[in-house]
Amino acid sequence: MIKIHAIITSFVAINPDEYELVVIDAANVVHSTILDSDSNETPAIFPERLEAAIEYCQEIGWDVQAFLKHGTYLWAVKNHSLSNIGDVSIFDRLIKLNVLELVNKEKEDIFWIDYAMKNSGLIVTHDKFRQERIDFPDRDWGAIEESTLRDYDILDNGDFILPSLPIKGEGSRTTYKGLKARIDELEIRVSNLESALNREDELEISEVDEEPEKLEVDAIVTEVFNRLLGSGEKRHMTPILQTLGSVLLGLDVSNLKNWPEDWRDQLNQILGVKGKMSKWVQDLSPRELEFSDNRSTIWYA
Repeated sequence: MIKIHAIITSFVAINPDEYELVVIDAANVVHSTILDSDSNETPAIFPERLEAAIEYCQEIGWDVQAFLKHGTYLWAVKNHSLSNIGDVSIFDRLIKLNVLELVNKEKEDIFWIDYAMKNSGLIVTHDKFRQERIDFPDRDWGAIEESTLRDYDILDNGDFILPSLPIKGEGSRTTYKGLKARIDELEIRVSNLESALNREDELEISEVDEEPEKLEVDAIVTEVFNRLLGSGEKRHMTPILQTLGSVLLGLDVSNLKNWPEDWRDQLNQILGVKGKMSKWVQDLSPRELEFSDNRSTIWYA
């Protein structure tokens, strides 16, 4: 039985052609908590989280503009020596790069919400805008909600992921950092299905014979294909095979040389396929595929 553990996340379908940039609620992203000496949670500010968020969005082709209340910036700089404050020099670097703007407004949230709406922007935040809806009822909150992505997460290793944000234009996640983030996303979404099955049946997946396992594997396969090919990209079949192997077999994609020699056989057994990948890949794909002349590269038809 393949067991993958991660958090549950919901997703919003976004057409990248309908939006021009990503607007980040910087205060929401940089704020976190740490445990003090008494194991109590203490509020913390980590600019590193914002830097990771901006790099992630830029890597997949998006222009980015983050907004941070000036008072939050000043407080972090003044208290930079505290253990609950990260590297504040990152703020200055992001400001110089024109991707972070400090806001001198009492209602700074509505400032960058308005900015996003006027500039066809997607909003990245965990905020539900409850107070803003009360204070500014004249705004189009339906459109704002459709443009807001709340499924971002900061992993234990500091990586930022935002599963619902699609690739835009010439953006790519073919770098190791991008591929790793996509694998992390797949694990999250597969765990979402696993948890849903557990809740629905009120049983452990291992107690429901083979059908839930098949559903789980099918969900992984679908996610791999959609994530790697869903934006019209052409891919060699090797990274698709390696991504499937990493998620389904729990192998480290950054350390391929230490994968077991029979990992392909193990993967084929889990997938229920045999023979050349070029022959069975079409059966696994959720959409019709087209192949290069040598049948090594594939893309969605």
